[in-house]
Amino acid sequence: MDDYYQTLFLFYPPPETPFGWGLDLVAVREALVAGFPEASGTFAGGGTPLYRLSFWARAEDGVEFEGLVSVEGRECVAVGEATVAEAARFVGWMRAAVVPPGGEIRFSSRAAFEGGFGEREWGVPPGAGVVEVLRGHLEEVLGG
Repeated sequence: MDDYYQTLFLFYPPPETPFGWGLDLVAVREALVAGFPEASGTFAGGGTPLYRLSFWARAEDGVEFEGLVSVEGRECVAVGEATVAEAARFVGWMRAAVVPPGGEIRFSSRAAFEGGFGEREWGVPPGAGVVEVLRGHLEEVLGG
């Protein structure tokens, strides 16, 4: 697995607290706009309340993030076609802007689902080491 490999990463609270972050999609969109010089978000839902937010954001250095935030069934933030470093960077933003202090972050990836690890979740460490955990995850699910 090289540092340029991209996949979809899924981040969510633990299954025993599926709404443990208390996400408000309007607030998430506002946080995206506040945190990135270029950002947009489109809401989707069956009326009120809204349950999905599709987003796009570009950081000052040109790194782009595209994904979906959902509060349907379980809170989930999906970041598409991201490298390990980009996904770790987005986790840093999530911790600062939308996940409550001390909120646990679990994750998986498209690579995990395609590799037969569909029901398994991994934990994001509470401090440093996010890049290493995401990289280890991909090495495990990609077989090397």
